[in-house]
Amino acid sequence: MYGLGLTVGEVSRLCFGDLDIERSLLIIRQTKFYKSRLVPFGPRMKELLQEYLEMQFKKHGPPLPEDFLFTFFGVRPINRHTIGMTF
Repeated sequence: MYGLGLTVGEVSRLCFGDLDIERSLLIIRQTKFYKSRLVPFGPRMKELLQEYLEMQFKKHGPPLPEDFLFTFFGVRPINRHTIGMTF
């Protein structure tokens, strides 16, 4: 996600509904100045996201669009401070 130019806060707020895997797009909602933007990604990122989604579906079942994309135990989003300390 860093390579796509996303901030840590944007990554932690991503929901399943923000991912358009067919068109290889992420929808980043309500960023600076309350604007949203579309972020395209390439075939390698698409492959990695598909693998991640398959793993999540096996563990937690199909998600709702408002469910967070990156979570601990499928319940709460990964905190942006945790992401920052890890990477």
